[in-house]
Amino acid sequence: MSDARSLSPDRSPGDPSRAGAQPRRDGPDGEGPIPGTISGRVFVYWFGSFFVLLCIATIVGGCLVTGGVRRTASETDNAMRTLGWELLRWSAGHGGLFPTSENEFLDGLRVAVDPEPAPAPASPADPEAWPSDQRTALQGRRLANLPDALTRITIEWPTKPNLAPELSAGGKPMLPGTANAVRGWLTAWVEHHRQP
Repeated sequence: MSDARSLSPDRSPGDPSRAGAQPRRDGPDGEGPIPGTISGRVFVYWFGSFFVLLCIATIVGGCLVTGGVRRTASETDNAMRTLGWELLRWSAGHGGLFPTSENEFLDGLRVAVDPEPAPAPASPADPEAWPSDQRTALQGRRLANLPDALTRITIEWPTKPNLAPELSAGGKPMLPGTANAVRGWLTAWVEHHRQP
């Protein structure tokens, strides 16, 4: 008769069931992970990758948008300065008066530049009143294309030639201070020519 303490044939000394341990039962049959689930490491890897890609896309998109706005602001700024300068030149060639319409402005410029350019505005007593040369007016940039500048900038033409036109960016982005500076040129020019 065998000892009751003897090992049964289907159990070995290293069998975890002998020590009270329970076999792993992850799946419905007790074998392997539950089907259809994602392990923690895989989830963290894919979520982290998605988050990094999202951050990169946001940064790149933000740079593109910001760059576009800055480019538009620079172009609008140059258009405003170009028109302000050309209005001063027009007035310098017309006895200190301003055009009262776009057609008069363009016709006057054509007459002025053919065969000779319109004179530069005379240097003011106050050098801050208006620029006396193109480089100063445009801050070293080139003149904007005039038809393009006229589409970018809204001009309210005066009813009388002894008044200054009103220039506005029409809500377009522009570098700070330019609109007020250009309006200041034209206002100072008018006041200078009103003096006896």
